[in-house]
Amino acid sequence: MAIIRINVFLLALLCAVGTMAQGRCGHEIFVDRNLETDVAKGEFRTVNEALRHAERYADDTLWTNIRIAPGVYWIDDPDDEAVRRPAPGDNTPYGMKVRLSRTRLIGVSGNPEDVVLACNRGQTQGAMGNFTMLHIAGNEIEAEGITFGNYCNVDLDYKPDPSLSRKRRADAIVQAQLIICNGDDYRARNCRFISRLNLCPFVGARRVLFDDCYFECT
Repeated sequence: MAIIRINVFLLALLCAVGTMAQGRCGHEIFVDRNLETDVAKGEFRTVNEALRHAERYADDTLWTNIRIAPGVYWIDDPDDEAVRRPAPGDNTPYGMKVRLSRTRLIGVSGNPEDVVLACNRGQTQGAMGNFTMLHIAGNEIEAEGITFGNYCNVDLDYKPDPSLSRKRRADAIVQAQLIICNGDDYRARNCRFISRLNLCPFVGARRVLFDDCYFECT
């Protein structure tokens, strides 16, 4: 598998030259599962770390770009045997809750099958409640060139590196969800959304635009 490495300084420079005039770029974050996290450089090994870091810009007027190198990134640890339960005050167990605005998630290869954000839990299968990978609160969220998958009842077949593939948790199909939102203006371009029951791709946002996206569910 070819590993794509991008100099974050060059990304920031290109962004500043090409799009700063449009007010769409201000912060560059890079994720690569083969890197060590370096907060000062804006480089992170996991998507979770990158999202948590991006929260500090939630009230910024500039955009934050999170560029993700090829790989499988587990939002929730699939090997953790603990059953996921809703947090106090919630009715749904989440892999991660995050507050973001004016944030873009970008798969750097341009092929959504190369960059996978994953979890593998559902109702009564690793969770109590309709497990959902992400809860996003905020406005103006964009995703491009990424697969969002809940592999509770469907196999993760990662062709670029089969060692990262994983069998489904169970055959019985249960509610295994992707992304619930609280906000406005969400956009997905050239993305894949994979699960079985209750797919929930950016459900809850007041306005959502899907452009050239693939949906797989029952």
